[in-house]
Amino acid sequence: MDIQKKEIYLGKGAIEIKINSGRFEIIGGEYTEGTFKIPQGKQLPFICLESGSLDITGGEWEKLEKSTIPAIWYEIPEMVKKNNVKKILVYGEVDTGKSFFSTFIANRLMDMGLKTGVIDTDTGQSDIGAPGTIGYGLFDKKYSSLSSVPVEKEYFIGNLSPGGSFAVFLAGISKVAQYASKTSDVFIMDTTGWVHGDGGRSIKRAKTDIVDPDMAILLQRGTELEHLVQHLPESKIVRIKVSKSASFTSQEVRRQLRETISKRYFKNAKEVEFSLDQVNFERTYLGSGVIEHGDFLDVLRFEKLPAWEGNLMVFAENIEQKQKAELLAKYPNTRWFRPSYLKDIYVGIADSNGFALSVGTIQKVDFLNKKITVLTPLADSTKDKAAFIQMGLTRYEKDGTEAGFVVPGSI
Repeated sequence: MDIQKKEIYLGKGAIEIKINSGRFEIIGGEYTEGTFKIPQGKQLPFICLESGSLDITGGEWEKLEKSTIPAIWYEIPEMVKKNNVKKILVYGEVDTGKSFFSTFIANRLMDMGLKTGVIDTDTGQSDIGAPGTIGYGLFDKKYSSLSSVPVEKEYFIGNLSPGGSFAVFLAGISKVAQYASKTSDVFIMDTTGWVHGDGGRSIKRAKTDIVDPDMAILLQRGTELEHLVQHLPESKIVRIKVSKSASFTSQEVRRQLRETISKRYFKNAKEVEFSLDQVNFERTYLGSGVIEHGDFLDVLRFEKLPAWEGNLMVFAENIEQKQKAELLAKYPNTRWFRPSYLKDIYVGIADSNGFALSVGTIQKVDFLNKKITVLTPLADSTKDKAAFIQMGLTRYEKDGTEAGFVVPGSI
Protein backbone atom coordinates (compact mmCIF):
# COMPACT_ATOMS: atom_id res chain seq x y z
CA MET A 1 0.00 0.00 0.00
CA ASP A 2 1.38 3.41 -0.99
CA ILE A 3 1.27 6.16 1.66
CA GLN A 4 1.74 9.85 0.92
CA LYS A 5 3.60 12.40 3.02
CA LYS A 6 1.52 13.85 5.90
CA GLU A 7 -1.08 11.08 5.66
CA ILE A 8 -2.03 9.51 8.98
CA TYR A 9 -3.38 5.99 9.47
CA LEU A 10 -4.49 3.99 12.48
CA GLY A 11 -3.71 0.28 12.61
CA LYS A 12 -6.00 -1.81 14.82
CA GLY A 13 -4.96 -5.27 16.00
CA ALA A 14 -4.48 -8.01 15.42
CA ILE A 15 -2.46 -6.63 12.51
CA GLU A 16 1.08 -6.81 11.10
CA ILE A 17 2.57 -3.84 9.26
CA LYS A 18 5.89 -3.88 7.40
CA ILE A 19 7.65 -0.72 6.18
CA ASN A 20 9.01 -1.19 2.64
CA SER A 21 10.02 2.40 1.97
CA GLY A 22 9.47 5.94 3.23
CA ARG A 23 9.79 7.42 6.71
CA PHE A 24 7.16 7.18 9.44
CA GLU A 25 6.63 8.46 12.95
CA ILE A 26 5.37 5.63 15.14
CA ILE A 27 4.70 6.24 18.85
CA GLY A 28 7.25 9.07 19.08
CA GLY A 29 10.03 7.42 17.09
CA GLU A 30 10.98 7.70 13.43
CA TYR A 31 11.38 4.57 11.30
CA THR A 32 12.45 3.81 7.74
CA GLU A 33 12.19 0.04 8.12
CA GLY A 34 10.79 -2.61 10.42
CA THR A 35 7.80 -4.86 11.02
CA PHE A 36 5.22 -3.92 13.66
CA LYS A 37 2.74 -6.34 15.20
CA ILE A 38 -0.28 -4.88 16.96
CA PRO A 39 -2.15 -7.38 19.17
CA GLN A 40 -5.90 -7.78 19.40
CA GLY A 41 -7.46 -4.94 21.38
CA LYS A 42 -4.57 -2.51 20.70
CA GLN A 43 -4.05 0.20 18.08
CA LEU A 44 -1.15 2.26 16.75
CA PRO A 45 -1.05 5.42 14.58
CA PHE A 46 1.35 5.75 11.63
CA ILE A 47 2.29 9.31 10.58
CA CYS A 48 3.95 9.49 7.16
CA LEU A 49 6.93 11.89 7.16
CA GLU A 50 8.21 10.86 3.72
CA SER A 51 6.09 9.03 1.13
CA GLY A 52 6.56 5.28 1.02
CA SER A 53 4.81 1.93 1.03
CA LEU A 54 3.64 -0.58 3.62
CA ASP A 55 2.60 -4.23 3.62
CA ILE A 56 -0.46 -4.73 5.83
CA THR A 57 -1.76 -8.09 7.02
CA GLY A 58 -4.92 -8.65 9.06
CA GLY A 59 -6.70 -6.28 11.42
CA GLU A 60 -8.14 -2.92 10.41
CA TRP A 61 -6.48 0.04 8.69
CA GLU A 62 -8.18 3.43 8.97
CA LYS A 63 -7.16 6.78 7.45
CA LEU A 64 -7.41 9.72 9.86
CA GLU A 65 -8.06 13.35 9.07
CA LYS A 66 -5.62 14.52 11.72
CA SER A 67 -3.22 13.15 14.28
CA THR A 68 -4.65 11.71 17.48
CA ILE A 69 -1.52 12.81 19.35
CA PRO A 70 -1.95 16.21 21.08
CA ALA A 71 0.71 18.89 20.65
CA ILE A 72 1.44 18.82 24.38
CA TRP A 73 2.85 15.29 24.01
CA TYR A 74 5.68 16.78 21.95
CA GLU A 75 6.18 19.57 24.49
CA ILE A 76 6.52 17.35 27.57
CA PRO A 77 9.98 15.92 26.72
CA GLU A 78 11.26 19.48 26.31
CA MET A 79 9.77 20.38 29.71
CA VAL A 80 11.42 17.31 31.26
CA LYS A 81 14.85 18.23 29.97
CA LYS A 82 14.53 21.95 30.72
CA ASN A 83 13.37 21.40 34.31
CA ASN A 84 15.70 18.46 35.00
CA VAL A 85 12.76 16.16 35.80
CA LYS A 86 13.88 12.78 37.13
CA LYS A 87 10.65 11.02 38.12
CA ILE A 88 7.40 11.03 36.13
CA LEU A 89 4.19 9.42 37.38
CA VAL A 90 1.42 8.75 34.84
CA TYR A 91 -2.16 8.51 36.13
CA GLY A 92 -5.25 7.43 34.20
CA GLU A 93 -8.31 5.22 34.33
CA VAL A 94 -8.50 1.99 32.36
CA ASP A 95 -8.28 2.49 28.57
CA THR A 96 -6.83 6.00 28.65
CA GLY A 97 -3.66 5.14 26.72
CA LYS A 98 -1.16 5.25 29.61
CA SER A 99 1.17 2.64 28.10
CA PHE A 100 1.05 4.27 24.66
CA PHE A 101 1.79 7.67 26.21
CA SER A 102 4.65 6.31 28.33
CA THR A 103 6.24 4.68 25.28
CA PHE A 104 5.89 7.87 23.22
CA ILE A 105 7.51 10.06 25.89
CA ALA A 106 10.28 7.53 26.53
CA ASN A 107 11.13 7.36 22.82
CA ARG A 108 11.33 11.15 22.59
CA LEU A 109 13.47 11.44 25.72
CA MET A 110 15.80 8.72 24.48
CA ASP A 111 16.18 10.59 21.18
CA MET A 112 17.14 13.67 23.21
CA GLY A 113 20.05 11.75 24.74
CA LEU A 114 18.53 11.00 28.15
CA LYS A 115 18.95 7.55 29.64
CA THR A 116 15.27 6.75 30.03
CA GLY A 117 13.56 3.97 31.96
CA VAL A 118 9.94 2.90 32.28
CA ILE A 119 8.42 1.12 35.28
CA ASP A 120 5.34 -0.93 34.44
CA THR A 121 3.21 -1.37 37.57
CA ASP A 122 0.13 -2.87 35.88
CA THR A 123 0.43 -6.44 37.18
CA GLY A 124 -2.73 -7.56 35.39
CA GLN A 125 -1.71 -6.27 31.96
CA SER A 126 2.07 -6.50 32.23
CA ASP A 127 4.01 -5.15 29.27
CA ILE A 128 7.49 -5.07 30.78
CA GLY A 129 8.17 -8.30 32.65
CA ALA A 130 6.10 -11.33 33.45
CA PRO A 131 2.44 -11.25 34.50
CA GLY A 132 2.02 -10.37 38.15
CA THR A 133 5.29 -8.44 38.36
CA ILE A 134 6.45 -4.82 38.48
CA GLY A 135 8.84 -4.56 35.55
CA TYR A 136 11.52 -1.99 34.74
CA GLY A 137 13.16 -1.54 31.36
CA LEU A 138 15.59 0.93 29.75
CA PHE A 139 15.03 2.49 26.34
CA ASP A 140 18.37 1.69 24.71
CA LYS A 141 16.64 2.31 21.35
CA LYS A 142 13.19 3.25 20.04
CA TYR A 143 10.37 0.82 20.80
CA SER A 144 6.90 0.62 19.29
CA SER A 145 5.43 -0.89 22.46
CA LEU A 146 6.38 -1.43 26.10
CA SER A 147 6.09 -5.19 25.58
CA SER A 148 9.18 -5.02 23.33
CA VAL A 149 11.36 -3.39 26.01
CA PRO A 150 13.87 -5.81 27.60
CA VAL A 151 13.45 -6.34 31.33
CA GLU A 152 16.20 -4.75 33.39
CA LYS A 153 14.69 -5.65 36.78
CA GLU A 154 11.40 -7.06 37.97
CA TYR A 155 9.76 -7.53 41.32
CA PHE A 156 7.35 -10.41 41.83
CA ILE A 157 3.86 -9.60 43.14
CA GLY A 158 2.13 -12.84 42.21
CA ASN A 159 -1.30 -11.30 41.84
CA LEU A 160 -3.09 -9.95 38.79
CA SER A 161 -4.43 -7.08 40.90
CA PRO A 162 -2.62 -5.14 43.63
CA GLY A 163 -5.82 -5.24 45.69
CA GLY A 164 -5.00 -8.55 47.34
CA SER A 165 -1.31 -7.76 47.82
CA PHE A 166 -1.18 -4.16 49.04
CA ALA A 167 1.94 -4.45 51.18
CA VAL A 168 3.93 -6.47 48.65
CA PHE A 169 2.88 -4.17 45.82
CA LEU A 170 3.95 -0.99 47.61
CA ALA A 171 7.22 -2.60 48.70
CA GLY A 172 7.86 -3.44 45.07
CA ILE A 173 7.09 0.13 43.96
CA SER A 174 9.64 1.46 46.43
CA LYS A 175 12.31 -1.08 45.57
CA VAL A 176 12.04 -0.74 41.78
CA ALA A 177 11.80 3.07 41.92
CA GLN A 178 14.99 3.24 43.98
CA TYR A 179 16.77 1.03 41.44
CA ALA A 180 15.43 3.10 38.52
CA SER A 181 16.64 6.33 40.15
CA LYS A 182 20.17 4.94 40.27
CA THR A 183 20.25 3.55 36.72
CA SER A 184 18.48 6.20 34.60
CA ASP A 185 18.52 9.94 33.98
CA VAL A 186 14.73 9.95 34.10
CA PHE A 187 12.09 7.28 34.61
CA ILE A 188 8.40 7.09 33.82
CA MET A 189 6.10 5.05 36.06
CA ASP A 190 3.09 3.70 34.17
CA THR A 191 0.39 3.04 36.77
CA THR A 192 -2.71 0.85 36.93
CA GLY A 193 -6.20 2.06 36.04
CA TRP A 194 -7.43 1.51 39.60
CA VAL A 195 -8.00 5.08 40.73
CA HIS A 196 -11.38 5.10 42.54
CA GLY A 197 -12.87 3.63 45.69
CA ASP A 198 -11.11 3.06 49.00
CA GLY A 199 -8.47 0.78 47.50
CA GLY A 200 -7.78 2.84 44.39
CA ARG A 201 -7.46 6.08 46.35
CA SER A 202 -5.26 4.51 49.04
CA ILE A 203 -2.87 2.74 46.72
CA LYS A 204 -2.44 5.73 44.40
CA ARG A 205 -1.79 8.10 47.31
CA ALA A 206 0.76 5.67 48.79
CA LYS A 207 2.41 5.21 45.40
CA THR A 208 2.63 8.98 44.93
CA ASP A 209 4.16 9.45 48.37
CA ILE A 210 6.70 6.67 47.77
CA VAL A 211 7.84 7.93 44.36
CA ASP A 212 7.52 11.68 45.14
CA PRO A 213 7.32 12.54 41.42
CA ASP A 214 8.82 15.65 39.84
CA MET A 215 6.04 15.53 37.26
CA ALA A 216 2.53 14.07 37.66
CA ILE A 217 0.70 13.56 34.37
CA LEU A 218 -3.08 13.16 34.46
CA LEU A 219 -4.61 11.47 31.40
CA GLN A 220 -8.24 12.25 32.04
CA ARG A 221 -11.54 12.87 30.27
CA GLY A 222 -12.78 15.45 32.76
CA THR A 223 -11.66 15.96 36.35
CA GLU A 224 -11.86 12.34 37.49
CA LEU A 225 -8.22 12.19 38.67
CA GLU A 226 -7.95 15.47 40.54
CA HIS A 227 -8.50 13.85 43.93
CA LEU A 228 -5.27 11.88 43.47
CA VAL A 229 -3.00 14.94 43.28
CA GLN A 230 -4.64 17.46 45.62
CA HIS A 231 -1.57 17.36 47.85
CA LEU A 232 0.90 18.08 45.03
CA PRO A 233 1.98 21.60 44.02
CA GLU A 234 0.41 22.81 40.76
CA SER A 235 3.87 23.24 39.26
CA LYS A 236 4.27 19.45 39.18
CA ILE A 237 0.95 18.62 37.52
CA VAL A 238 0.38 18.28 33.76
CA ARG A 239 -3.20 17.66 32.60
CA ILE A 240 -3.90 16.01 29.27
CA LYS A 241 -7.30 15.31 27.73
CA VAL A 242 -7.65 11.66 26.76
CA SER A 243 -7.87 11.10 23.02
CA LYS A 244 -11.33 10.19 21.79
CA SER A 245 -9.68 7.43 19.79
CA ALA A 246 -8.37 5.69 22.91
CA SER A 247 -9.49 2.10 22.47
CA PHE A 248 -11.85 0.27 24.82
CA THR A 249 -10.67 -3.19 25.84
CA SER A 250 -13.27 -5.65 27.11
CA GLN A 251 -12.64 -7.91 30.10
CA GLU A 252 -12.52 -10.92 27.80
CA VAL A 253 -9.90 -9.32 25.53
CA ARG A 254 -7.92 -8.33 28.62
CA ARG A 255 -7.94 -11.93 29.79
CA GLN A 256 -6.80 -13.05 26.33
CA LEU A 257 -3.99 -10.49 26.34
CA ARG A 258 -2.88 -11.66 29.80
CA GLU A 259 -2.85 -15.28 28.68
CA THR A 260 -0.96 -14.40 25.50
CA ILE A 261 1.78 -12.91 27.69
CA SER A 262 1.82 -15.81 30.16
CA LYS A 263 1.84 -18.41 27.38
CA ARG A 264 4.79 -16.64 25.80
CA TYR A 265 6.65 -16.83 29.12
CA PHE A 266 5.96 -20.52 29.63
CA LYS A 267 6.57 -21.54 26.02
CA ASN A 268 10.23 -22.44 26.69
CA ALA A 269 9.84 -23.31 30.37
CA LYS A 270 11.36 -26.46 31.81
CA GLU A 271 11.26 -28.16 35.17
CA VAL A 272 14.03 -26.95 37.48
CA GLU A 273 14.72 -28.56 40.84
CA PHE A 274 15.91 -26.58 43.85
CA SER A 275 17.10 -27.81 47.21
CA LEU A 276 15.17 -26.38 50.13
CA ASP A 277 18.58 -25.89 51.74
CA GLN A 278 19.36 -23.40 48.94
CA VAL A 279 16.07 -21.50 48.72
CA ASN A 280 13.77 -20.21 51.43
CA PHE A 281 10.04 -19.64 51.12
CA GLU A 282 8.64 -16.12 51.30
CA ARG A 283 5.11 -14.69 51.55
CA THR A 284 3.85 -17.84 53.20
CA TYR A 285 3.73 -19.36 56.66
CA LEU A 286 5.61 -22.34 55.24
CA GLY A 287 9.21 -22.22 56.37
CA SER A 288 8.71 -19.43 58.89
CA GLY A 289 8.36 -21.59 62.00
CA VAL A 290 10.47 -23.99 64.02
CA ILE A 291 10.36 -27.52 62.64
CA GLU A 292 9.22 -30.21 65.08
CA HIS A 293 10.93 -33.57 64.59
CA GLY A 294 8.57 -35.78 66.56
CA ASP A 295 7.16 -39.08 65.35
CA PHE A 296 4.12 -37.78 63.49
CA LEU A 297 2.81 -40.50 61.21
CA ASP A 298 1.78 -39.19 57.76
CA VAL A 299 2.84 -35.65 58.68
CA LEU A 300 5.47 -34.54 56.15
CA ARG A 301 6.25 -31.28 57.91
CA PHE A 302 5.26 -29.82 61.27
CA GLU A 303 6.21 -26.28 62.21
CA LYS A 304 5.61 -24.29 65.37
CA LEU A 305 4.79 -20.81 64.11
CA PRO A 306 5.84 -17.66 66.02
CA ALA A 307 3.85 -16.18 68.92
CA TRP A 308 0.09 -16.79 68.71
CA GLU A 309 0.11 -18.02 65.09
CA GLY A 310 -0.15 -21.67 66.08
CA ASN A 311 1.17 -24.48 63.91
CA LEU A 312 1.54 -25.55 60.31
CA MET A 313 1.21 -29.15 59.12
CA VAL A 314 1.74 -30.71 55.74
CA PHE A 315 -0.17 -34.00 55.60
CA ALA A 316 0.65 -36.93 53.35
CA GLU A 317 -1.72 -37.19 50.40
CA ASN A 318 -3.20 -40.48 51.68
CA ILE A 319 -3.58 -39.53 55.35
CA GLU A 320 -6.63 -41.14 56.88
CA GLN A 321 -9.46 -38.85 57.84
CA LYS A 322 -9.49 -40.21 61.40
CA GLN A 323 -5.80 -39.53 61.95
CA LYS A 324 -6.09 -36.02 60.46
CA ALA A 325 -9.02 -35.24 62.76
CA GLU A 326 -7.10 -36.51 65.82
CA LEU A 327 -4.07 -34.35 64.97
CA LEU A 328 -6.17 -31.24 64.42
CA ALA A 329 -8.02 -31.89 67.68
CA LYS A 330 -4.69 -32.19 69.51
CA TYR A 331 -3.27 -29.07 67.79
CA PRO A 332 -6.39 -26.94 67.21
CA ASN A 333 -4.67 -23.76 66.04
CA THR A 334 -3.16 -25.35 62.93
CA ARG A 335 -2.96 -24.44 59.26
CA TRP A 336 -2.71 -27.52 57.11
CA PHE A 337 -2.60 -28.69 53.52
CA ARG A 338 -1.39 -31.56 51.37
CA PRO A 339 1.53 -31.16 48.93
CA SER A 340 -0.87 -31.30 45.98
CA TYR A 341 -2.37 -27.98 47.14
CA LEU A 342 0.89 -26.29 46.08
CA LYS A 343 0.65 -27.60 42.50
CA ASP A 344 0.48 -24.86 39.84
CA ILE A 345 0.89 -21.97 42.31
CA TYR A 346 2.57 -19.05 40.56
CA VAL A 347 5.88 -18.18 42.21
CA GLY A 348 8.75 -15.77 41.85
CA ILE A 349 12.31 -17.08 41.91
CA ALA A 350 14.19 -14.24 43.56
CA ASP A 351 17.82 -13.37 44.24
CA SER A 352 19.22 -12.39 47.62
CA ASN A 353 18.18 -8.77 46.99
CA GLY A 354 14.55 -9.73 46.47
CA PHE A 355 14.41 -9.05 42.72
CA ALA A 356 12.89 -11.74 40.53
CA LEU A 357 15.28 -13.81 38.43
CA SER A 358 12.29 -15.46 36.80
CA VAL A 359 8.79 -16.71 37.49
CA GLY A 360 7.30 -20.18 37.41
CA THR A 361 4.74 -22.59 38.74
CA ILE A 362 5.27 -25.20 41.43
CA GLN A 363 5.11 -28.72 40.04
CA LYS A 364 6.11 -30.71 43.10
CA VAL A 365 7.41 -30.25 46.64
CA ASP A 366 9.20 -33.27 48.11
CA PHE A 367 9.24 -32.49 51.81
CA LEU A 368 11.00 -35.72 52.78
CA ASN A 369 13.97 -35.07 50.47
CA LYS A 370 13.75 -31.28 50.81
CA LYS A 371 13.34 -30.49 47.12
CA ILE A 372 11.01 -28.28 45.11
CA THR A 373 10.42 -28.55 41.36
CA VAL A 374 9.35 -25.41 39.46
CA LEU A 375 8.31 -25.07 35.83
CA THR A 376 10.18 -21.94 34.76
CA PRO A 377 12.07 -20.29 31.88
CA LEU A 378 14.89 -19.51 34.35
CA ALA A 379 18.26 -19.60 32.60
CA ASP A 380 20.65 -22.32 33.80
CA SER A 381 23.32 -19.68 34.35
CA THR A 382 21.25 -17.91 37.00
CA LYS A 383 19.97 -20.92 38.95
CA ASP A 384 22.72 -20.58 41.56
CA LYS A 385 21.62 -17.01 42.25
CA ALA A 386 18.19 -18.15 43.46
CA ALA A 387 17.66 -17.46 47.16
CA PHE A 388 13.87 -17.29 47.60
CA ILE A 389 10.71 -18.89 46.30
CA GLN A 390 8.08 -16.17 46.64
CA MET A 391 4.51 -17.44 46.78
CA GLY A 392 1.88 -15.80 44.60
CA LEU A 393 -1.90 -15.86 44.81
CA THR A 394 -2.65 -17.16 41.31
CA ARG A 395 -2.29 -20.47 39.52
CA TYR A 396 -1.34 -21.33 35.95
CA GLU A 397 -1.53 -24.48 33.85
CA LYS A 398 1.69 -25.64 32.18
CA ASP A 399 0.84 -23.75 29.00
CA GLY A 400 0.25 -20.46 30.81
CA THR A 401 -3.55 -20.66 30.97
CA GLU A 402 -5.00 -19.06 34.10
CA ALA A 403 -6.10 -21.77 36.55
CA GLY A 404 -7.63 -20.04 39.56
CA PHE A 405 -6.43 -18.44 42.75
CA VAL A 406 -4.91 -19.27 46.12
CA VAL A 407 -6.85 -18.44 49.28
CA PRO A 408 -4.81 -15.74 51.09
CA GLY A 409 -3.31 -17.06 54.33
CA SER A 410 -4.02 -20.70 53.49
CA ILE A 411 -0.36 -21.68 53.24
